[in-house]
Amino acid sequence: MTKEDLEVIIYTSSEKDLLNFFKNKFKFGHPLSEYKAFNSLIYDLDIECIEYAITRLKQIDDGTDYSRFSGVVIPLVGLFFTVYFKTSVLISSLFLGAMVIGVLFIVSRGMTKRNNALFILRIFDFVKSRKNKK
Repeated sequence: MTKEDLEVIIYTSSEKDLLNFFKNKFKFGHPLSEYKAFNSLIYDLDIECIEYAITRLKQIDDGTDYSRFSGVVIPLVGLFFTVYFKTSVLISSLFLGAMVIGVLFIVSRGMTKRNNALFILRIFDFVKSRKNKK
């Protein structure tokens, strides 16, 4: 892989492809020489490409930050109690169960993506800070 190939991946890959590419490059089990060669390749990137990668990864992080769901939970609990007192316990319980399963599914799906993005983001932050020191 060349520096230009890596730049094309950073600039043009979809979020999913970008995360999968870096996840595969940094997963455990590769020979030490591969890790070092890839790290050297990242350090050879221009500062503009590194900053673009950081920006993309922060955007992925922000898009998968589910702490904003906390503002939704309170109205949903209020809705649950409204439904609970106006309908049967069975319907209210089914509604609450479906709501909890839906929120947990969305959160768990995004957490893996967010963790991968944060891992790669840290690498690019380290590279940028080392380049700025030079």
